[in-house]
Amino acid sequence: MRPFPNVSDGQWQVSTGGGEQALWAKDGRELFYVASDGALMTVPVTAGDGAWRAGTPTVVVKGGYYIGGAGGLSRQYDVSPDSRRFLMIKLGGGGDEAAGAQNLIVVQNWLEALRAGVPAN
Repeated sequence: MRPFPNVSDGQWQVSTGGGEQALWAKDGRELFYVASDGALMTVPVTAGDGAWRAGTPTVVVKGGYYIGGAGGLSRQYDVSPDSRRFLMIKLGGGGDEAAGAQNLIVVQNWLEALRAGVPAN
C-alpha cells in the first residue's frame, strides 16, 4: 500500500503471501484482494492522525473461481456496497480454469423483460 498522490511517502505490507486485484470496500474500512491460491481475502484497515494500519488478512471465499491470468490489470470479481455479497465466476470441474464455464449468459434490460412478463394490477 502506498499513499496517493505522494507514493514515495511510504509503503506498507497488507497481504501475508502476495495478492492482486485489490478493491476498497465502499466504506473504506477494508481492502479485498485475490491471494496467490485464488482465495478472495479481506483485510480490515484503520487510518487517522497520520497513521495507517492493516489488520490480519482473512479468507472471504476459497478458490474455485475465475481470477484471470497472472498479472492481469482487470479485476475478476466485485463486491456489493454493503460488502456482504460477491460477484464471481465459478469454475467448472476440478478448479481448473481451462475447465471453467463454457458459457456466460448476460441479460440486459432484465427489469423491462420482467415487467413485460408480469401482468399489471
